[in-house]
Order: sequence, then C-alpha cells, then structure tokens
Amino acid sequence: MPNVLETDVQEWLAFLLRGRREMVLLDLGRLDIIVPGDGVEYVIEVKKADAFLHAVGQVIGYTTFLEKDQKNIERIRIIALFNWRGMKPNRLQECYDVCERMDIHCWLLDEKFLEFMYLLERSVAEKGTDIRPREYFMEQFMSERVKEIRRLEFHNSMKRGEIEDTYFSEEEELTRNKLGDMDI
Repeated sequence: MPNVLETDVQEWLAFLLRGRREMVLLDLGRLDIIVPGDGVEYVIEVKKADAFLHAVGQVIGYTTFLEKDQKNIERIRIIALFNWRGMKPNRLQECYDVCERMDIHCWLLDEKFLEFMYLLERSVAEKGTDIRPREYFMEQFMSERVKEIRRLEFHNSMKRGEIEDTYFSEEEELTRNKLGDMDI
C-alpha cells in the first residue's frame, strides 16, 4: 500500500461525508473537516494515530472557538486516526480513555479502506471518469446521521424531563406511529 497522506484522508472523508474541508479559524488554524446538519455540526480532525493527542487538542480548540460564535449548535467532536495498527495496545487504550473523558468520538480508519480509496483514485485517473459511488455513501451517511440526530434529540428531551426514560425499538416505534392514539 502506498504511504498514506493526511491530506488524502481529509479529502476522501470530506467527500464521503459531504463536509467542508480545511475551514480556516482565524489565528487558530485549519479545521480538517466540518459536516453541518440540522442543529448539529460534526467537527473532525484527521491525524496519524501516533499523534492522537495533537488531534484531541485541535478538535477541542476548534469546537471551543466555534461555540463562541454559534452557541445554539450541538458540536460532535471526532478524531479520525489512520496508521493505527502498529500502536501498542496500552497506547490505543490511552487514546480511547482520553477521548472518553473529553467527549470525543474516535474513528480508527481501516487500512483496507485507505487502500481502496487509493485504488479508486488511480482507476479514476486512468479512465478519466468519475466512478465514485456517491449515492451509496450518501445514503449510508444520511441514514446514520438521522439515527444519531434522533438519539441526540431523545437524550436532550430526557435531560429536560420532557419524556420518561422509556426505550422503544424501531419496530415498536413504527407500530406506535401507525396505530396513533388507538386503544389496543
């Protein structure tokens, strides 16, 4: 596999997630990827796994800066790490522990994914066409994003005491929606 470059990973993730890449934040630096949503923004920092602490610091700095301007938007912090397979297990555990304490989601990008993206990019260049499966990736991302937004809304409603601590599976929820207020 070719040597993986951070800029390549940023480009691919921004494309797949339909995010904005390298947003300049005044003197603070360049936020790698930001994915806007309805009341939610995903702030993503991409790094080699051995530099995960740098990614943690950057994503915290960027979200703190953004919260000064727009306080009504929920920001989800994400670090996307590549070249992580060579890390010692205790170092990887340290990464997870730090991320958990700082409320950061940690994505470990698989080498096969990165290899696939390099092969796809090379194939596109050779054929002179764009063969990227946009619709598939977009459908998958939107589906997951909708689920995450629903969970976040449910969690926030529970915090505010608007609903009881009740869990309904998707099937139960569909049944409830179909039946409406009917007595069973």
